[in-house]
Amino acid sequence: MKEKLNLVKGTSFKRLNTLTFVVLLFIGVFSPTSAGGVMNSFLTFIAFGFLFIILSIFVKKRLTKSNVILFLLINGSLIFFTLSGTLILSTYSFGIYPNFLFLSCLFLLDLKNIQVNKSINFFFLICSYLIITLGFGIIFRVIPILNFILDHYTAGYDALLPNMLSGLKPVATFATHSIAALFLFIFFYLNIKAYKSFKKNIYLLTAVLFLLLLLFIRSNSALVFISFSFLILFKLFVSNKSSLIYFALLVILIIIYFGFIDDSVILFLKNFDISSILSSDKNGLQGRYSSASPLQVTMDYILSNPFSPLGLTYSDKLYYSDSGFILYFLRGSIFLMFGIYFGFILLIKNNLCNNREAYFFIFITLLFEIGYPVLLYIRFIYFIPFYIVYSNHLDTSSNES
Repeated sequence: MKEKLNLVKGTSFKRLNTLTFVVLLFIGVFSPTSAGGVMNSFLTFIAFGFLFIILSIFVKKRLTKSNVILFLLINGSLIFFTLSGTLILSTYSFGIYPNFLFLSCLFLLDLKNIQVNKSINFFFLICSYLIITLGFGIIFRVIPILNFILDHYTAGYDALLPNMLSGLKPVATFATHSIAALFLFIFFYLNIKAYKSFKKNIYLLTAVLFLLLLLFIRSNSALVFISFSFLILFKLFVSNKSSLIYFALLVILIIIYFGFIDDSVILFLKNFDISSILSSDKNGLQGRYSSASPLQVTMDYILSNPFSPLGLTYSDKLYYSDSGFILYFLRGSIFLMFGIYFGFILLIKNNLCNNREAYFFIFITLLFEIGYPVLLYIRFIYFIPFYIVYSNHLDTSSNES
């Protein structure tokens, strides 16, 4: 009788965990950032409220010294340097603080032994195909989808999303091609991993569709992730010949469709110029770190004042985007930068079951941080806990099979 009660209790916890992390996934990916095309910060704060409630459930029962120190280091350094920064500047950007706060809260979580039930695979596929639908809706200029995205997912600055959509870049809910490339690659990777775990072709098909969307992003980050994707596929085909046959059939069908039924995509891809993407002074490393980059003034300030970070104060003469490393150093010197990156590394290493995957996820995230502070991006903050739990679930399912 006692064993039966424990089984029921365990099943109930699995259902609750599944619901919790599915909610994290869908709010993280699909929560709106604008209403009627007008950016609305209130919607972001609602999302942060949900995140606080959910994360409070999974805070470690016994916090280690390193967890507490990193949490205090991040928040304490921001507070201290904001107070000292008032001697230099009199304007503030307090709106970014919740991003720092909830990122530091992630470092208190214990997610390694969280168990979920099989229904999470179904919800993950639903989420994947919603993103794919939005992506191909952009590529094929489906007006209702374009209007829906413009109304609900405008972000950054007013011209950003319209520029992405006019360039047929399948940014879905992510507004900018760089972030979209990262998320499309992670969804590609998780679908490949699900295919390995369950041997179901639907996951391989889904991964191929994400790879197609990545090709249309046409950015430096997309080129990097496309390279990683092909390496992952090569490794898969070497170990599993049947998946190569299925993949080849999918590619043939796609070529037939785009070549003979709708050739507009083929005509568009003829203008795909890798050299112009890599040499562009408007994006990528050259666009961010050249002497003409908006970041140059910020880098000059840091070099001249390495021990005078600005905390949450703000100057319109400095640039606060396009590099996580520079942003964290500008706001909190080495203390904030160390707290964020070391905390993130410990979070992934201590919670992901697969050590090799942990190092890979850390690598691609820190690589991306060179060009954008994605660890402060609210969708990524939501996504990290889901990624950990779902990836561990796939590892467990693979071992059981």
